Amino acid sequence: MPSSGSRAPPRPSSPQSPSSSSESKTGWHYSNTNYVLAALIIERATGLDWQEQVEHRIVRPLELRHTYATGTNPFIVGPHAHSYVTQPGTAAPIDLTDSSLGHAGDAGLVSTTADLTTFFRSLAGGKLLPPALLAQMQATVPADNPPLPGGRYGLGLQWAPLSCGGRCWYHPGGGTGGFNTWNGVTDDGTRTVRQHWCPVDHDEGHVMSPD
Repeated sequence: MPSSGSRAPPRPSSPQSPSSSSESKTGWHYSNTNYVLAALIIERATGLDWQEQVEHRIVRPLELRHTYATGTNPFIVGPHAHSYVTQPGTAAPIDLTDSSLGHAGDAGLVSTTADLTTFFRSLAGGKLLPPALLAQMQATVPADNPPLPGGRYGLGLQWAPLSCGGRCWYHPGGGTGGFNTWNGVTDDGTRTVRQHWCPVDHDEGHVMSPD
């Protein structure tokens, strides 16, 4: 994962007023700002940016050969899906594929379904993190987050009950521009599913890749 050409996520200019987020003290609320702050903490604590840490600690050990940080480069390497969005007043979808992800502290990664399978199986199966750290990620609080009601949220992982009576860990990441990717994995990491789609309209088909 090359670090040249990448840039740190935008630094918050000032903290939010406590009154603007007072409700978050009593319940779960998602915030992209937390990921930006996490990136800044990584840089301060290690002297390296988050992209380099991901490369050293995750990409290389797991041999994720098609996962890399884009930095400010708007072009995706190799064959890839395209990203489309619609705007009011436009007659046709707009192709946003060649767009920089440098503005997104936690979204500036490109990957494949095969690499995502390896990552989630390794994470849930205990191959990536020591048990104590994985337990911290999986310590959850109630987070009734549609479209998977009755779920719970941990550190970057969400938990959801399944209609069959089981449960899965998932992360609805990849919601950048017209790219949407959801990933799910069982407790032991033996079963995974990934769903990728482009929400051009409500009739757009989904692509699923179960294992």
